[in-house]
Amino acid sequence: MQKFKSIKILFIFLIGSVTLAKMPLYGSLFIIVLVYLLNFKSINDEFKNFKVSNLKFLLLAIPMILLNYLSLFLISKVTSLPQNETLLRSLVTVSPLHYSFVFGVLSPISEELTFRYGFNGIKNKYVYMIFTSILYASFHLSGFSEILYIIPYFILGLFFAYIYKKTDSIVYPMILHIINNLVSLLLIIF
Repeated sequence: MQKFKSIKILFIFLIGSVTLAKMPLYGSLFIIVLVYLLNFKSINDEFKNFKVSNLKFLLLAIPMILLNYLSLFLISKVTSLPQNETLLRSLVTVSPLHYSFVFGVLSPISEELTFRYGFNGIKNKYVYMIFTSILYASFHLSGFSEILYIIPYFILGLFFAYIYKKTDSIVYPMILHIINNLVSLLLIIF
């Protein structure tokens, strides 16, 4: 069964993403709850690997977030924002607290469970990091016209995958992803 974990989690993410498009709160919750229920022992072990001494990796978030926003800014000068970013901005302005919780907390958790945890069975860490980063970046694009945006999403995915492999706990990439998304949402709101 462990052999098919990645496929099961990706399938759950795809179903949740369809729901996410219409009802973001329920789509994210669906992904988190189902992935957790199917992998509770393994995920609980990941949470047990959380060590305060590894919090130093959170300091890496600052330059990473700045690099990400710089690349997004530069790309947005050449082409329009991706559809997911445009939709996010419109929803957050309508209901800031609700959508900040959904896109700032729940979405990063569901994405980390899918893209980092779901594929941690890939033995070669470099193949794992590149594959999961490409997959993560691809899921954030709506079409070929947004291809330049693969760069910042790939960089973020690579960063999250590196931290996951370095700490052996999904908690750290979840925290970093939440920080990244909340900073982004704060910039949109204010």
